[in-house]
Amino acid sequence: RFVLTKLRVIQKGAFSGFGDLEKIEISQNDVLEVIEADVFSNLPKLHEIRIEKANNLLYINPEAFQNLPNLQYL
Repeated sequence: RFVLTKLRVIQKGAFSGFGDLEKIEISQNDVLEVIEADVFSNLPKLHEIRIEKANNLLYINPEAFQNLPNLQYL
């Protein structure tokens, strides 16, 4: 869970090595602008991604969400 962080960019591979993640929540981040390709890729157990109150989010690379067989909620 990433709440009130000051990340401007979530970079490729940010969650690599966390293959057991089931849920990711990114919220209340007023400086987040970009989510790069392959950020959420190859997380086989991930079933939920929530991005809320990221008012300055300008761009999500369409390839950010690759190989997520159990994703049910975005």
